[in-house]
Amino acid sequence: MTSTVARIFNVRRGVVTDIWTKVKKCRAAGVPVDIKSKKAKNCGRKRVDIDLEPVKTVPLNERQTIRALAGVLHVSKSKLHSAFKEGLLRCHSSSLKPYLKDANKKQRLQFCNLNLCTQPKFKDMRNIVHSVPGHGPPEKWFNATKRTKGFYMHPDEEDPHRTRLPPLLRKQAWIKNAETIDELVSNVEKAFHDYSLEDLQRIFLTLQGCFIETMKDGGGNHYKTTHEQIPIREAWHAAH
Repeated sequence: MTSTVARIFNVRRGVVTDIWTKVKKCRAAGVPVDIKSKKAKNCGRKRVDIDLEPVKTVPLNERQTIRALAGVLHVSKSKLHSAFKEGLLRCHSSSLKPYLKDANKKQRLQFCNLNLCTQPKFKDMRNIVHSVPGHGPPEKWFNATKRTKGFYMHPDEEDPHRTRLPPLLRKQAWIKNAETIDELVSNVEKAFHDYSLEDLQRIFLTLQGCFIETMKDGGGNHYKTTHEQIPIREAWHAAH
């Protein structure tokens, strides 16, 4: 009988024998049958707790991803991910929804038209520099600021305000905070030289796609950034 049961459940005979022995002992003692393993909570790799208090001191632009935060804290990504699943870390999303007046929409349309040639096609934009919000013409930063940003926060922290975010090269979460102008310039130069030329080209192609959507929306910003047409525009630019 033992061999038959072991073959049905595809286990060793010893496993069936151990379970049957436990059942007989429980019946003899007049207690409910309990065949659970006694090692359930006393085996495997021991838990290693990490101190999450330093998370509060990490600048926001260095904790937009688990990878970036793990690098700053010098812990593994898996440990931080486990802490997030257990509720020891939380993810906060900060949204930016600018309101555009008619004058703003007109300026956006004018800027789009300025970058059109007579064919019509967009200029190559190789001599265009996009200014930082608050430091130049407002019509030049269509997508310089992400509408929604996420941060990993300690449960005891208050939600941050958008004004605390550094405006320059926000997407490069690994860039260190600069304490002086020279450090800031050095960090930006390094980020610029390390940035992929292919990605940089796609940024401008995405911007031109935003021009098209902006003109469709009458200068407004009620559209989603599309990336499907980027390969087509890349092929067109290569041919011309």
